[in-house]
Amino acid sequence: MSIQFQGAIRRCFLQTRTVGFPRFASSTSSKLWLKRQSKDPFVKLRAQDVYRSRSAYKLLEIDDKYRVLRQARTIVDLGAAPGGWSEAAARRTRQYMGRRNQPVIEDDESLDSTLRYDRSTSRIAIVAVDLLPIASIPGVHTIQGDFLSPQTQAQVTSVLDGRPVDVVLSDMCENMSGNRDRDSESSLQLCLAAFSFAKTHFEQTNRLRDPRRGVLIMKYFAHPDLDEFHKGIKPMFRRLEVFKPKSSRSDSSEVYLVCIGWKGGA
Repeated sequence: MSIQFQGAIRRCFLQTRTVGFPRFASSTSSKLWLKRQSKDPFVKLRAQDVYRSRSAYKLLEIDDKYRVLRQARTIVDLGAAPGGWSEAAARRTRQYMGRRNQPVIEDDESLDSTLRYDRSTSRIAIVAVDLLPIASIPGVHTIQGDFLSPQTQAQVTSVLDGRPVDVVLSDMCENMSGNRDRDSESSLQLCLAAFSFAKTHFEQTNRLRDPRRGVLIMKYFAHPDLDEFHKGIKPMFRRLEVFKPKSSRSDSSEVYLVCIGWKGGA
């Protein structure tokens, strides 16, 4: 890892950012958004079942293609509110475990008990973190706090209680300002923060020499400024793909970095 890249990671923690939803500048843009929503097939799908957000389908598409959740036992979802990705991960891993007839955690109480007292890799633990409150999700332990803060990261570490992390998810996005350079910089800072969090936990995982662990999935907005970040982390994973789900709006520049198989690096 270059000194410049390491410096960028350190700088990303100098200020805490708030993750939230886009703000609309006018009633006209709000009407356009509502019109687009009414025609969106994935919004209609969400209305037909119990997924709490459209974004759930993005993670399911990623897993359909890369099977990143198939072997996952411990998953941390950063910037998780309202909980669509955590919900999708809980359902999908439950399906995988059901096929193997292995135990699945069903509520916060049993999850916390498993994390603290039973580190058996036959059980699944999902931890969701966000500044905003997250309504209860079966099989998911929620933490309300800014994951960029040392206090919240310490809380996550305490909840995991030494359990190795298999997958780190980040569908985070700041309020869009409309300024492409500023929004790109915000996206980069969140990616750096997610990577730094994942690196800390994957280093522990790597010591266990388990090749199924060490997956990082994060959203970013395509921009030349992010090329250095992409190049900087690529050698640290066995496989790195850029993926745009069909459920991602065609007019959006958002894409996902799917990083599989942590190798580590200097």
